[in-house]
Amino acid sequence: MTSHTLNLPVQLQKEAEKLVALQGISLHRFILWAVPEKVAV
Repeated sequence: MTSHTLNLPVQLQKEAEKLVALQGISLHRFILWAVPEKVAV
């Protein structure tokens, strides 16, 4: 697996962190789920 640095706007990061906290998952896992979903569309 390749490692990348991801720079998110502060507000987007805060919103994503709230969402993953509610779902009980890590931000890393969320990104691994969200990116392939968007690429498949």
